[in-house]
Amino acid sequence: MSQSVQWNLTAVLEHCGPLVGECVPPGSVTEEFLRSFMKTSASPQFIAALALIGPPRGELLVRNLLQIPFGEQGSLSQAQINEREGWKLSVLALRALYNILSSQRIMDSVRSLPLDNWRKLLRMIPISLEVTACLSRIAEVLYRNFSLHVDYPMIHEDFAVLYTDLPESVDRSFMTAFFLWFLREDVGYLAECKSTVDPNAFVSLLKVVDTVLDSPSHGKTLKIHYNNVRFVELYVEELASNIFDNLDSDFVLKVLCPAVSIIANALIYNPFSEGSYYDTDEMNTLKTLCDMFEAIYDIDAQEILSEQDDLNEAENDRGDGQPLRPAPSKPYRRPFLSQSVKDLAFLLKRASAAELAELRTSILKALGALASKKEKYAEEMADRRLVPLVISCARITVHSPFQMQHAITTLSMMCKHRRNQELLFEVEQTPTGAIDHEKLLAELGMRAVVDATGKLKLEKL
Repeated sequence: MSQSVQWNLTAVLEHCGPLVGECVPPGSVTEEFLRSFMKTSASPQFIAALALIGPPRGELLVRNLLQIPFGEQGSLSQAQINEREGWKLSVLALRALYNILSSQRIMDSVRSLPLDNWRKLLRMIPISLEVTACLSRIAEVLYRNFSLHVDYPMIHEDFAVLYTDLPESVDRSFMTAFFLWFLREDVGYLAECKSTVDPNAFVSLLKVVDTVLDSPSHGKTLKIHYNNVRFVELYVEELASNIFDNLDSDFVLKVLCPAVSIIANALIYNPFSEGSYYDTDEMNTLKTLCDMFEAIYDIDAQEILSEQDDLNEAENDRGDGQPLRPAPSKPYRRPFLSQSVKDLAFLLKRASAAELAELRTSILKALGALASKKEKYAEEMADRRLVPLVISCARITVHSPFQMQHAITTLSMMCKHRRNQELLFEVEQTPTGAIDHEKLLAELGMRAVVDATGKLKLEKL
């Protein structure tokens, strides 16, 4: 029908009906009317004709559509309020609003709406899909017109917490589009959020960014500004170097897992918008990751040594005829631990086994990406003698079933550097008992050979 209508001002106002009135008569906005209006709002001709209605009517149209969820909420019983079935008018109204936001006239009208209304709409969980869809459309309007408003950081808080708290089955595509706009267009987005949003909401925001980046299938569609990832790198460096200056160590532990994962995924996928990336010296970031990796290894080693002590005591108390329990593998002995590693180990001892596994896996991925990125990074890893530590991770754990794969991939990238190859052959033929030396090389697609000078080297199979 809308294709054949001659869209002049009279026709547009007729189709908008009570939605462009100063006062909407009770009962005038029915389900049938909204369903018809929603279908019309999808017409490109109608969208173009909305420019005719002028700013006052445009603001009324947006305001009246957004008022429908509030009115419907007041009419629902306590049993209906959490069920999507009871929000039929709201769904239709917000879907129509999403369509007409393609009109610049309507987009300009959004500026007159208080941000608090959007925050209240975000709390209406059954219609979160439609609310977040509309907000994803007006991300630029929020940024250009409300960035200094007191409710502006609260919108991002609410969005981040909603993203992480909703059940996994809920569609988050529009929320992702919302965050991607800011990560791409606002060069200081994460830095600003760190200063303005609630700490727990900031952790949720980091989890959102990590989830968005940890998607190898995104191809070239996902683009963010490099500064936002660089901020995370600098933030992790700051947290690691000021362990005892942070009053809330639990908060630091919550931040480290998603932050290190963001660094790793950004290094692997390079999802940076055109012109935003610049070649930065990430040596300090690498050193911080190495310190964390050594600290986690030290915690693992201490746990193994404690198990050995317990077994020795049990052996002394073992009666005749009782079977021997297998001893755990001996950890690779580090010559010494730097103070920074000791400080991190002190902090990370408070982390759960699952958190340590997540950190270990993320660091392995980051180390592999850095080793293949620049020769000097692989050289630093050789100086830190990380090869035996990476080898010790080539095992499947309860909390990280893919750790072995990441360890093998990282070792493969590290061993493209000659000094790391040499370190590989310095490891005992039964390194920590975790894996077999020859099998490890086979997993790496290599084998050990002796050249004409009598030196060991690696060759591809």
